[in-house]
This record gives sequence, C-alpha cells and structure tokens, in this order.
Amino acid sequence: MILTVWILEENDADADALIRAWNAVGGKEVRLLRFSDSSALIKAAAEREAPDLLMGEISLCGDKVTELLLKWRERKSPDLFPVTSDRSPAAFTKAQQLGAIDYLLKPCPIRRLRSGLRRYLSLRLSLEGGHDLTQHLLDRFFFSGASSPARKTLRLPKEQEEKCLRIVSILSEPGLAAGGLDAEAIAMRLAVSNVTARRYLDLLEEAGYIEKQIPPTGKKGRPRTLYRLKTV
Repeated sequence: MILTVWILEENDADADALIRAWNAVGGKEVRLLRFSDSSALIKAAAEREAPDLLMGEISLCGDKVTELLLKWRERKSPDLFPVTSDRSPAAFTKAQQLGAIDYLLKPCPIRRLRSGLRRYLSLRLSLEGGHDLTQHLLDRFFFSGASSPARKTLRLPKEQEEKCLRIVSILSEPGLAAGGLDAEAIAMRLAVSNVTARRYLDLLEEAGYIEKQIPPTGKKGRPRTLYRLKTV
C-alpha cells in the first residue's frame, strides 16, 4: 500500500518539518507532494488523481478548499489533516464539517505530529487490508490515549519502527485483540525470524503498547506466549 499525501504549506521550515515527520513514520509507504501556494495545488487537482490525504495550512485555500474537496468526492474522498496557525473556532468547525481526521495548531510538537501520523497510518493499513474494524482500533484512532496508561516514545531506526507499526496493525485485526498471537505467527506475517519478531515484541511491550499472556494448557512442556494490544 502506497499512500499519496499532498502538503500545502508556504513556509519552507514548516513544510520540511511535515516531510521529515512522514519520512520518520511512513517511509516508503508514503508518496509526498508539497505545494507552496493554493493556486499550484488547485491546478494539480485538475490534472491528477485526488490524494489519500491533504494536510498542512489548509486555510491558504480559503473557500476554495470546500469546492475542491466536494469536487474530489465525486470520484474519491481524500482525508483532511490541517496543521495551521489559524486559531479561530470557525476554522476548526469548518475543518470538522469537511471531515478532518486530526487538527494541529502551530507550532505543533513533533512528538504529537508523529503520533497523529502513526495513528492515521495504522488505521489506513487496517482499512486497506480489507479487515473488519474493531472498537479497540477505532478508540486508538479517535481517542489518542488521554486515558491510556503511560507509554514510552519508541525511538528506533526507520525499518524497526515500520515493523513495530505493522505488528500493532496486525494485533488490531478482528478476532485477535482478545486472544493475541504468538511470536512465530508474528514472524510469519512480517517475513522475519522468530528471534527478530520477539525483539520487536519486547520493544512494544516495554513501551506499553502490547502485553503478553501465557494461557494454561494443562500439558507438559514450554507454554506458548501470546501477545495482544494492551487495553486501557
């Protein structure tokens, strides 16, 4: 799955911050295109297929953003993620009406930006996989964890971070949240060794994203350890 993300931002420093955040979170799964003004974006919209996500200083489009989104929705409905300096309630209300999936005010903390992108990417991975939604996945998306147990920020190389994100997506699939999967099953889904899968699982457990359980079997031998998303 490759997500197409259009970024509307006239400030080079702010645009670079958004691009770096996506490169840290999405890597090769995201195709980015940046526009420095609304006229260039609107011209591209007339010539190209609609993106999966439009983000940035959406207020630069003024009323044209409404017209643009409505026109796109005749063929495809892109998601909206404003990152804006407009602090007016009217701007926020308008964004909600247009279907914003998140809303950040400048200057936004990098950690909060990356967290929003991770949650969005995790949901899109599940949707593109054709799986039914779970309430656990939706709660993680819409309620970013204000009432959740404290979690550490994962500071990992990009490839490891992508694998950990994929594990969270796998454990969000229907029928898995309650029982969980063992390291061997995770390894098969990631196409890595069992040892490597356990290393990723240990990182996620330490950070507070997943938990492990050892269900009783009544049989001799080493019991199987299952991993599942940690519930609030």
